[in-house]
Amino acid sequence: MGNGHRDLRVGYLEIRGFRSFGTDAQRIEFSSELVVIHADNSQGKTSLAEAFEFLLSGTISRRELGGGSPGEFQDSLRNAHFGPAEEVYVELQVVDDDESHVLRRTLIDDFVGASDCVSVLTLD
Repeated sequence: MGNGHRDLRVGYLEIRGFRSFGTDAQRIEFSSELVVIHADNSQGKTSLAEAFEFLLSGTISRRELGGGSPGEFQDSLRNAHFGPAEEVYVELQVVDDDESHVLRRTLIDDFVGASDCVSVLTLD
């Protein structure tokens, strides 16, 4: 750390109730420099990528880029088996040598028709 740089790394990514992720929070620990996500079709890889995108941007680009009607994505972020009062979130821990911080995006309202989703981003 004598070079003036902060060596940041991701500690974990945690997802609850987003798309194919259920009521129990699921966490991926990033304990090595390289993490490979591998699974058969329909096992949640796209949901994982979109969860990370949602965390950073508050939306998913597939809705804007996919063509078709925005209404096709109505209620697409909240897991279909999740109650409306249950908290849907994506959380990321960022760590350096001295401290860690948690970045969390919580879904408030899902896409409805042509309306954008509403979320809240918090740090710690």
